Amino acid sequence: MSSTVVRGGCSHDCPDSCAWEVTVEDGRAVKLAGDPNHPYTRGTLCAKVNRYLDRVYSPDRVLHPLRRVGGKGEGRRVEEHPPGSRAEPGHAALSSRQKRRK
Repeated sequence: MSSTVVRGGCSHDCPDSCAWEVTVEDGRAVKLAGDPNHPYTRGTLCAKVNRYLDRVYSPDRVLHPLRRVGGKGEGRRVEEHPPGSRAEPGHAALSSRQKRRK
């Protein structure tokens, strides 16, 4: 099994801009650690990022667009359409007004 360490940075808008090191094995991230050479965080990760891989590879992660049907948390998968091919109610009027402005 080949292993590679990839350096990266956090995309959250925090003042310390954490740097991290991701260990990748066979195309899958298996370990996320803070960069020990980062001058501010010195190798630590915040609570938001520390369990990032658990969320990315969670079986509960939403991978497809869903449309809410019924109560909170109830949805059905929506087939993706090219932009502008299907407008939601109310968007058609907005779209026609924008076209007239051009």
